[in-house]
Amino acid sequence: MNAAAANHYFSDGVTKAGTQAWKNGVASKGVARYPSGITAGQTKYTANVTPFLNALSGLALPARGPKGSNNARVTAVDDLMQATKKANG
Repeated sequence: MNAAAANHYFSDGVTKAGTQAWKNGVASKGVARYPSGITAGQTKYTANVTPFLNALSGLALPARGPKGSNNARVTAVDDLMQATKKANG
């Protein structure tokens, strides 16, 4: 979380989308139409999540160790997700 905050991922995403983008989303999807809003956002969600899923599918994790000793596995996933985020803006 600290790295995400330090790198301004949330605020950069909000800025990138812009005020009009979220207003358009509210106007076109609406709170009362949540299920159809999910459907309307499917293409955008798929485009945004696909690079991460593709990256994870190719990840070779270090061998699993005893409980409490798997930090290398966590680090491998975290490093990959950070690199994917930076590569995909």
